[in-house]
Amino acid sequence: MEAGHRSPFNASGYYNNPEATARSFRDGWYGSGDLGYRAGSEHYVCGRRKDMFIVAGVNLYPEDLEKTAGRVPGVHPAW
Repeated sequence: MEAGHRSPFNASGYYNNPEATARSFRDGWYGSGDLGYRAGSEHYVCGRRKDMFIVAGVNLYPEDLEKTAGRVPGVHPAW
């Protein structure tokens, strides 16, 4: 299953690029490109379609985001 993200803080779309927005958003959900599965109440990310995110002109690498998320209490990395 492909993961999606939805929140009131989500971007509304790509600046002046409605085609890219239409490809990336479905019913208010942003397709992150992360691939994973749910087992019971646990969610597991096991891959991704993209190797880099560009946010406001800044390149963000998934590994860096994962390291940051792993520091959040209650989030447990699988490695």
